[in-house]
Amino acid sequence: MSDYLLRRDYDINRSCGLHIHIDARDLFYKELVGIMLVAKSFEETIFSMMPNSRQSSNWCRKFPLDKRSIRDIESDSEFIEIWYD
Repeated sequence: MSDYLLRRDYDINRSCGLHIHIDARDLFYKELVGIMLVAKSFEETIFSMMPNSRQSSNWCRKFPLDKRSIRDIESDSEFIEIWYD
């Protein structure tokens, strides 16, 4: 991908970042818990790709729950409460 961008005169600088978007409008807590567990499994790898200067920004934060706490979510309302807390 980077060769493709470089051949077309795109420039990569410190303001570039990695964004992961998941359209979850039609999902319930069980599916979201599954996504969160996968994301939590790769969280260290994802964060290792970020430069140190981005690690403390508002948009680059680790999810505060451990895998056990994520697995313990038992309803849509509990998921929503935890997510927006």
